[in-house]
Amino acid sequence: LTNVMKSTLSSIDYEIILCNDGSTDSTLEICHELEKEDNHIRVTGYEKNEGRGYAVKKSLECCLGKKIMYMDSDVSMTTDLRILKEVVLLLDSNPVIVGDRYHSFENLHRPWIRTVIGYGYRMLKILFFPKLNVSDCEAGFKAFRADILRPAASLCRENRWSFDLELLWILHLQNVPVYQIPLPWNEHHAHYKSSVNLFSDSVTQLLGFFRIRYRHKSGQVCKS
Repeated sequence: LTNVMKSTLSSIDYEIILCNDGSTDSTLEICHELEKEDNHIRVTGYEKNEGRGYAVKKSLECCLGKKIMYMDSDVSMTTDLRILKEVVLLLDSNPVIVGDRYHSFENLHRPWIRTVIGYGYRMLKILFFPKLNVSDCEAGFKAFRADILRPAASLCRENRWSFDLELLWILHLQNVPVYQIPLPWNEHHAHYKSSVNLFSDSVTQLLGFFRIRYRHKSGQVCKS
């Protein structure tokens, strides 16, 4: 990832925030080694696993830039990160950019069970949030202008997999436009490994649908 960032963003001032979400292996040590090797990298984290949304909010405390992208740590192996420079430029005229893995069957390569569950999730999203015109809410690749992301993220109460959905729903309620870009996605490689439990995390996401709808049931952003 760091090598891709160097070659792609060589003409742009950037920083990389690595957030250790309570890993119990050697992740933290590896992150600190990378931090020593590259002055673009800073490390944050905590001891207990709190979830993807919490990690994003914790990382925001460290970000200094006016443009912020967040992605899963394995995105560099599932998609071509040369799109990073394009995204940086697109943020000049678009406040929010979301990658769309479902724009083309030809560019989406996943195990069949994950594909089926992914489409099921999208159908439920349409059922619960019919006005949310975002094709792929859960894609681990999103970019924002910092002045848009920070206040919206501070209103999110979901800390795990439903964080992205709540964030995008809040932005929808605030009438913030979302620009979607094609995101080629390939999980068929030797190093692919996901921490997602397809059953328990699917149930957690379903419960998240209900919580988000209830929390913002009046069509207004809950600030409590």
